[in-house]
Amino acid sequence: MTRIRKLFLIALLVGAIILAAGFAWLNPASISLDLGVAVIETRVAYAFIACFALGWLLGWLAVLGWVVRLAGQGRRQKKAARLAEAEADSLRKLSIADDA
Repeated sequence: MTRIRKLFLIALLVGAIILAAGFAWLNPASISLDLGVAVIETRVAYAFIACFALGWLLGWLAVLGWVVRLAGQGRRQKKAARLAEAEADSLRKLSIADDA
């Protein structure tokens, strides 16, 4: 990872933390969440952060199947490339042996 990319990611993380802290400071009110099995009293900022984190996690889980499928496809293509290279090498050796 390049130095500029690391610095950009650190700046992005610091910016996100500052935004979250500002949001929490500007929204000190409490809300009541009825989850069906329990009622939870929490601050607005905590509820927002929990919903954001849950959405982020569900998004990663939704993409996970696609990533696993691409990884398997990549492995199959690497294996096919190795087999093709081995076949090409054997054909090159065969043609040299036939010429002699």
